[in-house]
Amino acid sequence: MRMILWCLWLSAGLFAQDASKPQAGEEKPEKPSPKEKARELLDRAAKSVTAAQPEVQVAGLLHLGENYALFDAKKAVEFLEQAFAAAAALPDAQRGELQSVVVATAAEVNLEKAVEMVTQMGPPPSAQRDVRVRPVERIVARLVDKKELDRAIQVIETVGVSGQFPFRAAMQVFEKLSPDDARRVQLFGSATSAYAGRPYGPFGDFLARHWQDVPPQMANDAVRALVNSILDRTDDQPMFKTLSTSKGSVSLGSQQDAELFNLLHIVRAFEAKRADEILEKRPELKAALERFPKGAESMRGGADDNMSTSVTSGQKASAEQRARMQLDALASSRSAEAQAAMKEDPRKALEIAKTIPLEYAKAQTLGSIARGVGDKDPAMARSVLNDCVRTLEGMKEIEMRIGTWDIVAEAYHKIKEPERAWEAIDKGMADAAELYKKDADADTPNKALREYWPSTQYYRMNVYRAANLFGVDAEPLLGKIADPDLNLLASIDLAQALLGRPRRGMNINVNREPKK
Repeated sequence: MRMILWCLWLSAGLFAQDASKPQAGEEKPEKPSPKEKARELLDRAAKSVTAAQPEVQVAGLLHLGENYALFDAKKAVEFLEQAFAAAAALPDAQRGELQSVVVATAAEVNLEKAVEMVTQMGPPPSAQRDVRVRPVERIVARLVDKKELDRAIQVIETVGVSGQFPFRAAMQVFEKLSPDDARRVQLFGSATSAYAGRPYGPFGDFLARHWQDVPPQMANDAVRALVNSILDRTDDQPMFKTLSTSKGSVSLGSQQDAELFNLLHIVRAFEAKRADEILEKRPELKAALERFPKGAESMRGGADDNMSTSVTSGQKASAEQRARMQLDALASSRSAEAQAAMKEDPRKALEIAKTIPLEYAKAQTLGSIARGVGDKDPAMARSVLNDCVRTLEGMKEIEMRIGTWDIVAEAYHKIKEPERAWEAIDKGMADAAELYKKDADADTPNKALREYWPSTQYYRMNVYRAANLFGVDAEPLLGKIADPDLNLLASIDLAQALLGRPRRGMNINVNREPKK
């Protein structure tokens, strides 16, 4: 009897399976267009988002809002309002951070709604970072694009009066004002006064970039106040910071040195004797400035020359840590040098890449070179990719190799090798699955927001890249993400790629307590 039932069940299954296939003479069903599939994915995510954990609900709703704007602007705003309200119900440590992201996202969807939301957030306690600064930067960027500069200044000063002054937002407006516009002096003066009252935030960046664009006495007063504040600080934490570009790298041993690095050339312009006195007591800073007299400004080889930064803070860096960070800086500098050489001489870039001392940086640079030459020299790209993949497969640390599979997939797709591109994506997904085991480990779980788990970010990166390269055929990758929360977020990223919308930058956070 049991055998009969099994046969009947099997027969029914086969019949159902056969019935689902096109019969002879029937046309295969057409694939949905990328836009149709994106809408289907977003609608599905909208139905399931309420089942997610509270913090993931916020992330899901805000990503639904930013992508739904292409279909229904009113519904998109509703999603963002729901995300903002859901964030308000979270614990303090999560509420402000997530509301900040929601408002920053809203600025791209509905500017008026973003301005309304940021006014509802309120100032932080005086000793804490002001999470309103990030969304204000986005809001001001939109207002600057709309040439509503007076309104942008009003938003900046409203937030600056009650909390941390948004210096980068102020720079955006300052740079759009004509040199003879009195509002420049007003804005710089407001920034200087705000820093004097609350010495926190990147006022030094504003000053370093624009000290020559304000009256000399105003610039002198500002740099004197800023340097005094830095030197008078009694809670200077131990820190080891390295900066690297295609021109080289520098290492700085304290927070004070790191801040003074970008300011001493301004001090020298007004008070050369004081600059010398400061450097006399800081040999590491003096050596850095002998190589790069204007600090970070001197280190950039051009507008496309990215600066890599690594920091160890909160405790004095050991000799081993310092050596590792210096090696990282050298690797970053060589990588940047190779990237800079790419446009003019790919083979020279390849020679530089081979001298990179760390395998993860070498592999990433090789992948970037292969991607860059794929259209013009497929043979070279194929050879470089072989070296890149061999290097990746020899690396044991998942965290060091996983980000390069994305580059490899794109490079293989460029040279018309889709099977190899899929292999790279599958390897990225497998590595993300291993990272998920660490993030969700019951003994030492990652307590950061799930939105920023390494596994979340890399699952989404691989799904986005697959959709970017292969369109709707990437959807089956979602079946490899077992966690429903991470699956939800990845499905929205898949829709985002199908809609042709650019991907957000990686934002990874690990907060793990050691095993007891």
